[in-house]
Amino acid sequence: MKKWVLLLVLLLVVTGVAQAIPNPSAVYCILQGYEYEIRTDEQGNQYGVCVFPDGSECGGWDYYCKCEPNGIGCWPGNFTCHWPCKEMRCKEAGESVLVSKCCEGLDEIYPAHIFDANCNKLELIGWLFLCSDCGNGICESWESKCNCPEDCAQPRIIYVDDDGTAEFDNIQAAIDDSNDGDTIIVKPGLYRECIRFHGKNITVTSTNPGDFNVVASTIIEYGVGFAGTEEPNCTLKGFKINGLIYGGDNHTHATISHCLFSGNRTPDGNVIWDCDGTISNCVIVDNRPGGDVVRSAISGCHGLIKNCTVAHNTLGVRIQEGSTTTIESCIIYHNSSGQVGVSSGGTVNILYSDVEGGLEGIYLDEERTVNWGEGNIDTDPCFVRVGDWFGELDGDYHLKSQAGRWDANEGRWTKDDVTSPCIDGGDMASPIGYEPFPNGGLINMGAYGGTVEGSKSYFGEPLCETIVAGDINGDCKVNFKDFRLMALHWLEDNNP
Repeated sequence: MKKWVLLLVLLLVVTGVAQAIPNPSAVYCILQGYEYEIRTDEQGNQYGVCVFPDGSECGGWDYYCKCEPNGIGCWPGNFTCHWPCKEMRCKEAGESVLVSKCCEGLDEIYPAHIFDANCNKLELIGWLFLCSDCGNGICESWESKCNCPEDCAQPRIIYVDDDGTAEFDNIQAAIDDSNDGDTIIVKPGLYRECIRFHGKNITVTSTNPGDFNVVASTIIEYGVGFAGTEEPNCTLKGFKINGLIYGGDNHTHATISHCLFSGNRTPDGNVIWDCDGTISNCVIVDNRPGGDVVRSAISGCHGLIKNCTVAHNTLGVRIQEGSTTTIESCIIYHNSSGQVGVSSGGTVNILYSDVEGGLEGIYLDEERTVNWGEGNIDTDPCFVRVGDWFGELDGDYHLKSQAGRWDANEGRWTKDDVTSPCIDGGDMASPIGYEPFPNGGLINMGAYGGTVEGSKSYFGEPLCETIVAGDINGDCKVNFKDFRLMALHWLEDNNP
């Protein structure tokens, strides 16, 4: 900051007027962290001197052109290089450039402009050009969000509301206006569009992805398309998707979470296709094909599928040739023509999941690999209600519990006469997230695991009326089970 104050003083005092061209040798000396002095010789002529920390000096133009501290023959009055310079070296990042050029790989930027909040040019305080390595991921002192948005742009929060009360009334317009790192928050409504991410690493989210009522009322009508170049920090969360999500020819690595795919009729029954990023806490149910060709609800997605409920579709999950998919803490059940399929050369890792038919129920091609890990079961998950494909009966894929489960229709907790075996059945190393107490200290399988709508744990006896200090799993006792859970997560830090 001190360097820039000196620079502004130099521009206003030495040049006399704000619009005049500054002395490049003076600007260069100051930008390098040295002192610049104006002196007068015996004839009354003024000249500039760059003074170095070791006490040595160099004529301003000599230093600007080629000399360095302690350069031989470099003293005031012994100038060998005057304006215009005859020998011009290329300029490095942060050096001023007016009559020379930037070194290879650097670009000229203009820090002398004053911008408004939207990076519109308001005023020019000098003709200072600097060399910049913009795009290296570091916001240097001479760079700003306006002259180097790649390194210095501050993330924006952009709001979308289909009734026109926000910045945008459609999601695609907000995406088109966004930059990497921005967050787009979409208010509940019906958005009749197919949105395209175009490779941008942004977050597109509903107002509350953890509330599945909000998710169900924030609807993207015609699906989502990725370019395939998105990274894991590109996120789509908290929407009901009518149609399908396509990950692009290069298979996007975007993160998809807390989304609802329910009752869709796509050409082949597929609703998530070629997405290699993490897919988590998604409810994928009651989807069917509109034609004779049938594909799995999740197809060609070769990453991590975690805490998802894939139920009552035509087909469940398909791993394509030569690829690897990990399925963790999921419920894959009641899909009419098969649960999990693996193509030739494909690999699937399944752990802590409820898969109908178990290992023997996985349909396989030749030369494929199935790693059937620990914690897997093949037991009726005890959904509240399985829907139908004709819209006459809405499904409810929360897990029944004698301790309590969330009734989305009534907006309250209710108790059942049975308890799902998927409660507390998820990966023991996963955090329980926002599951309400008593939660057993272990995450549930399925899409509601780790959320505020996770069904409560039941221990075969009435629930505690009071919270007992040290009772981590909520069984009214403090014993080795609680110590085990504490040790399992000791020193765990889940802060973002």
